[in-house]
Amino acid sequence: RENPVNAFIAGFLGPWPMNLFAGGVVADGQLRFAEMAVPLPDAVRAQVNSGQSLMLGVHPEAANLGSARQSSSDDICLRGVVEVVEPDFGRRVQTVYVRTGESVYAATGPLDLTLGIGAEVDVVFPTDRVYFFDGESELRIG
Repeated sequence: RENPVNAFIAGFLGPWPMNLFAGGVVADGQLRFAEMAVPLPDAVRAQVNSGQSLMLGVHPEAANLGSARQSSSDDICLRGVVEVVEPDFGRRVQTVYVRTGESVYAATGPLDLTLGIGAEVDVVFPTDRVYFFDGESELRIG
């Protein structure tokens, strides 16, 4: 689960499936989507070609609800709209489903963070917790 070999395993195993963003294309050292551009780590950049299709993956527990101002300059920050909030009182966290453009993905945050349906929220993905998968074979890169 922590180091999935392919996108199928990433989206299947664990308490929450990994968020997978499909349809990214490599261009100028970045993975470009309609709603975002993600800098590629050197190890990944060395293994891909311009124009290649890639997927980005991140576990919901690594997708942090918060402020873009609190993130590192290397982190990926998306702004989205809250669609669903699922509290987990036993673990004192909540899972929030967020829409950014056409993508809907899960992020976690503390229970005391008050979010309503339709609220705008920042979601931060630490780059060291992001995975890249080939768009055709779905095998993990890097």
